[in-house]
Amino acid sequence: MSLNAANHVAMEAIIDFAVGQTFGAFSYPDATTGSKGIVQIDAVGGIAVNAGVISLANSGASPGTHTKVTVDAKGRVTTGASLAAGDLPSHTHVAGDIASGAFGVPRGGTGLTTVAANKLLYSPSQDTLAELSIGSGLSLAGGVLALGSHSHAESDVTGLVSDLAARPLKGLGFAPSRAAVINSAGAIDGALGNIGDCVLVDGTSAAKANASHSHPATDIVSGSLGLARGGSGADLSATGPGFLRQDATGNAVTVGPIALADLPAQLQQYGAFQTIGGDLENMLKRSEDFSTVWSTDGGSCSVAANITDTPAPDGNQTADKLTSNGDSAKIQQQVAGLTDGGTYAFYVWVKVASGTRKVSLAIVDNTYASYLAAPTQVTLTTSWQRFKITGTLAAGQTGLWVVVRNYTGNGDEWTNGAVIYLWGACLQEGNDPRRTHVRTWDSRVPRNPAGAALAATVITAINSSEAPLTIYGPGSNLADKTLLQVTSGGELIIAGGSGNGYRLAELMSATSPSGWSGVLKVKTPAGAILGYILLHTNP
Repeated sequence: MSLNAANHVAMEAIIDFAVGQTFGAFSYPDATTGSKGIVQIDAVGGIAVNAGVISLANSGASPGTHTKVTVDAKGRVTTGASLAAGDLPSHTHVAGDIASGAFGVPRGGTGLTTVAANKLLYSPSQDTLAELSIGSGLSLAGGVLALGSHSHAESDVTGLVSDLAARPLKGLGFAPSRAAVINSAGAIDGALGNIGDCVLVDGTSAAKANASHSHPATDIVSGSLGLARGGSGADLSATGPGFLRQDATGNAVTVGPIALADLPAQLQQYGAFQTIGGDLENMLKRSEDFSTVWSTDGGSCSVAANITDTPAPDGNQTADKLTSNGDSAKIQQQVAGLTDGGTYAFYVWVKVASGTRKVSLAIVDNTYASYLAAPTQVTLTTSWQRFKITGTLAAGQTGLWVVVRNYTGNGDEWTNGAVIYLWGACLQEGNDPRRTHVRTWDSRVPRNPAGAALAATVITAINSSEAPLTIYGPGSNLADKTLLQVTSGGELIIAGGSGNGYRLAELMSATSPSGWSGVLKVKTPAGAILGYILLHTNP
C-alpha cells in the first residue's frame, strides 16, 4: 500500500478474507454521525446488501396511483387503497353544485326530468308529480289560469238579490219607470209606478204606498227603539254614565248624574263613598291600615300595620310603621268618582320615634301627570301632628292621588332606612276638614241610625277587579289576615282555621261516578286548583 499524490491509499494487493477468518486482532467502533467507524446493515430494516449491492425492500403497497395510503413511522407508504364513502367528512353543498339529474319528490324535487312551460303539476300518486293537461274551457297563459266564456242555467243562480236583469225576464220588460212585482201567476212582472213606490207582491192591483211615509206609535208592536227616539224633546247628548231624569212634568228628558237630593230623605245621610256623608265623608279606603289598599309604588317603602311600640292618637294600637327602602319612599292611594272640578282636602296624622324628620304631602291628578297640590314639606316630631293640604280638580277631572313621600326637591329626610308613623288618613270635599274623621275599610256599609228600619244591605265593588266584600281578623292564618272574602269573580275565600285556607270556586256537573249530582271546585286562596268535592243526591 502507498499514499498517492491525492493523499489516497493505493493498494496493489488483494486481501481476501474467508468466511469466519480474521486478520490479526484489530477492532473498529460502530460509525456515528460524529465519528468514523464500521457501518452495519440489518437485513430486517428494509435495506439489504447482496453481492456488494445495496437494495431497498418492497413496502407492501402495489405499484400504481392510490387515493388513500397507509404510512409507517418512517414515512414509508405501506398500503394503498381507494376512498370509500365513510372516508369523507360531514359536509354540505350549495344548490349550484347539483348540475345534473333530478331529485325525487321526497327529496324536494319534482320527480320529473323535464317540465314543459305553462303546464300545471299535480300528484297522481304519493311522492309523484305529473303534468296536468288543460281541458276545454280553461286556458293557461303567463302563469294565470283563466275560465273561458260560459253560461249558467237559471237554477244555478241561488243568491242573486240586486240585479234582476241578469235573470231571464217574464212578463213585461223592466223600464226605468217600472218596479218588479210577483204577479198572481207567480211570475216576475214589471208594474208601472213611481221610482219611489213601495210595490205590493201579492198579485193584486191595490194602490202602492210611497216609500216615505209615517206610522202611529201603536204600529210598533215588537223590537226596541233607540233612546234617541224614546221621548218628546229628549236631550240625550250628555255623556254617561248617568240616569234618565225629568225635572218636572212636561220637561225634556235628559241624561245626568244622580244627586244626593234625588235620594229619599232617609238615604241622604249616606255619602257616595258609603260613609257618613256630607262634610264628614271620607273618600279614602283603609284610613288606618297602609299595608293593603295603599300603594308603595313598587316597594319604595315597607309597611308594618298595627304596631305595638307606639299608640295611635286615639290610644289604640292601630298606627302603622313605614320604613324607607331607598331615597324615593312613597305611600299613596288613587281615588275615583269625585265631583268634576271639586276641591278636596287631604290630611293625615304623622310622627317619628325620635328627633325630627322632614317629609312632603302632595295631591296628584288621576293620570299622575301633574300636581294639584305641589309637594308640601312638613316637619315631624315625636308627637302626633295632623297635617293638611288642599287641591282642586280641573274641569273634566273626577279622580286624584294622595301621596306622602320623600321629595328630594324639598330636601326631605325620609331616606333609606328612615322610619315614620302614619295614622288616620282622610280625604274630604272642601278645604275645611272637620276635626274628626270616619274610619274606612275596603268595603263600607251605611250606618244604622237609632230608630231607622233598613232594608237588606247591598255591597258593591268599585270596579271589576276589586273584591266587593272582605272581612279581616287577627285570628286568620292567611298572610293578609283575611277571614272571609268574596272575589270579583264571585268565588268565596275562607281562612280554614290552622290550615292554609281554601277557595270555593265553581259548582260543576258530575258525569261519573253515577249517583253524584255535582262537584264543587276547591282552590287555594291564591287561585290554584286543589281538587273537587263530590255532591251526592242521597247521602
